Amino acid sequence: MWVLSCPQTVCENVNDILAEFGLSGSWKSQPLIPSSHQVQIDCVLSHASVADLASALSGTGVSAEIEIIGADSQRLLIHPHLGIHSQAIDSMGEPVLRGTQVSAMLARSNGNLAEFERHMRLATGQAWLDLLDPLRVPLEGVTYLPRAV
Repeated sequence: MWVLSCPQTVCENVNDILAEFGLSGSWKSQPLIPSSHQVQIDCVLSHASVADLASALSGTGVSAEIEIIGADSQRLLIHPHLGIHSQAIDSMGEPVLRGTQVSAMLARSNGNLAEFERHMRLATGQAWLDLLDPLRVPLEGVTYLPRAV
């Protein structure tokens, strides 16, 4: 999990939440937002615990990303203004859309390409990614390339 941006005034509350799940990490400065910090933590939690953690973090005003790696890989994107977006992901971390999801988007768009694209952006969590990607400033000095849109 990666708390990408946490206001300094909230770090102690987030530490308390993390401790409830047996987690802790070393906070580093978030260079893009003054008075904000970030932390990356490798952890092993059940799906239910991950959902509880995401819910708890969403109420603190942090921006975060939690990935569940396994048979049913999933990514939870958390942003204070957008809430939580959950998406299935493949082994490369790309969003996976099921055929029924695409069929439903086609039906709701009524043949309107712009409306279909809007539904695709919602399904893939593009609004969350647009806000979280710039915050992915690595802690160890490696520069990540931005996602292709």
